[in-house]
Amino acid sequence: MVRHAEVSAPGGDRVRKRILYGQPLPLPTHLNPAVLYAGGGPASISVFNQDYHGTLTALWNGSPRPTSLDPGGRYNVTLMAADLAVPQLAQITMVDASGAIVDNVSCPVGYNVKPTGVAFDAIRNRLYIATPLQSGDPQFPSGSVVALDVATGGIGPVLQIDAVLGDLALSDDASALYVVVEGSNVVRRIDPSTFTAAGDFPFRTGAAASIPSPDMIAVMPGKPATVALEFSPQPGFSGIQFAIYDNGVKRPNVLNGSCCEFSGLLFSPDGKYIFENGRSTFQDGPNSGNYRDA
Repeated sequence: MVRHAEVSAPGGDRVRKRILYGQPLPLPTHLNPAVLYAGGGPASISVFNQDYHGTLTALWNGSPRPTSLDPGGRYNVTLMAADLAVPQLAQITMVDASGAIVDNVSCPVGYNVKPTGVAFDAIRNRLYIATPLQSGDPQFPSGSVVALDVATGGIGPVLQIDAVLGDLALSDDASALYVVVEGSNVVRRIDPSTFTAAGDFPFRTGAAASIPSPDMIAVMPGKPATVALEFSPQPGFSGIQFAIYDNGVKRPNVLNGSCCEFSGLLFSPDGKYIFENGRSTFQDGPNSGNYRDA
């Protein structure tokens, strides 16, 4: 049973802590910012915990870094450019004047890009990333599909599309990669072996999207030329449409709905059913995380 109580902290202060089976639970450590960016040059990060008291020094992956305490109780740590040269899950260790460890906390260092879609290629050991039109890292050009080698960290090849991109999906045999090109109202097929475009097919008409929409795509297992799409028929419109395409040709049994809050599509391993994550209202009634016959 968890309860709260005031306990004595180093230095004589009293802090409110959670007590479990008579033992105080550690208080959470807060980092600001919570994420640092690789290649961003020198940076500063603050570390705060109500349990911290006195003079502490921060170690970055085991090496001491300049540390100062501000009036708000935050320990500000100065990092070098070399500390942030590559993506990593860095370790910040807070030690007291005697060198005793007070706390350990992990700090993620990642690329400054927020993907609009991702897909993993287990055969080539690649992560495919669709980039937004405002990418913060030149290694991930805006409006592009970028391959990232998860073993070596190597970036590339890159397929520049120069349009608003949405979701990504890879076939189970890794022979076909699909990206929703919101800015052109088409789905583009990419050949992962050459990383070149292998054809487009339209999925809606009218004005092209100027910002990413929550349109989702999935590839049917065993059929790399068959994809399912759940999308808004018009950018910014609250309606929803669900359709399956074979070689870019839409099947006639399209579902139309009036409401859409969806965040994912997933085929069953045999390809017979498609699962939706979200809440949508189609003509055949409400659907909340249920399946449909594919």
